[in-house]
Amino acid sequence: MNEIDPAHRFSMDAVRNFDGPAEGQVPSGINDVARQVASQYRRDTMSPIMVSGVLRMVEFAMLFLSGLGLYFYY
Repeated sequence: MNEIDPAHRFSMDAVRNFDGPAEGQVPSGINDVARQVASQYRRDTMSPIMVSGVLRMVEFAMLFLSGLGLYFYY
């Protein structure tokens, strides 16, 4: 349908005539406000998907152990 070939995305003339910086951009640092905002977040947080996955595993383990206990009880 809409197939774009990366090899033919730009014409050769456009690439040859491009007048851009040769060495690229100089890496810049982070400003003080961004550093302060970034320091407010914890590194050991869990996403809601991770929490629900852990709870599902705990629920499965509890069901398995209760079933195993009932099996050996009878």
